[in-house]
Amino acid sequence: MKIIRALPFFLALALALAGVAIAQDQAKPQRPQNRCADRHAALDKDKDGNVTLEEFAAGACPGCDQARVETVFKRRDVNGDGKITAEEFCATRGQGQGMGKSKGAGKPQ
Repeated sequence: MKIIRALPFFLALALALAGVAIAQDQAKPQRPQNRCADRHAALDKDKDGNVTLEEFAAGACPGCDQARVETVFKRRDVNGDGKITAEEFCATRGQGQGMGKSKGAGKPQ
């Protein structure tokens, strides 16, 4: 009889814990690969799936030294076709060496 009385309490507790677990799962940050693809998509202003040098210069580090922007762009354009695909962009993550992270990033000192 005590078990039947306690059953609603345990059911409510189980549902509450399940809700917390679901909320925690939904609050997890995106995987780095997803954030990288999102960043590529943000730079790709004409939405053709590629980032051109002009798009890269305008979005990655506006106002940065053009020579520095071109150097980083060429490093990330793995196949040298003048466009950076999402795959190239994410595969070469970290090769921008801080471009756009602070005011004056990429400018010569």
